[in-house]
Amino acid sequence: MFTLFAEPGKYAFHSCPQIADQIKNWTQRQQELKSLMERADQAAAGPAVSLIAYRADYVAASEELEQLRATAREKKCDQDGASASSTVIR
Repeated sequence: MFTLFAEPGKYAFHSCPQIADQIKNWTQRQQELKSLMERADQAAAGPAVSLIAYRADYVAASEELEQLRATAREKKCDQDGASASSTVIR
């Protein structure tokens, strides 16, 4: 997958709980940026401000989330951050 801002393989050595925490953080950041962009769009010069100030960060957050979700799928992490393949053998 091509990304402009996110580094491929960045989360390869993260555990499932770490990936879940990062997904939560980046989702919050993405929502915050979306809210800021929507508010900026209401002003006269808002679309330009939105594009210059927030759009690159929004795209970066989206790409980070894509990388995190892809890594979570590869590691077979569930929604809670646990690994489906991390069962203990006794």
